[in-house]
Amino acid sequence: MNFKEYYNVVAYFVTKNVSILAILHIEYLELHSF
Repeated sequence: MNFKEYYNVVAYFVTKNVSILAILHIEYLELHSF
């Protein structure tokens, strides 16, 4: 595995985790907004 493939895999997991965290954060705010 060369550096470019490794970078693409890391970038994929980072963006995937960030989007999941963003969705959870938005749902949390909606649940706790009065």
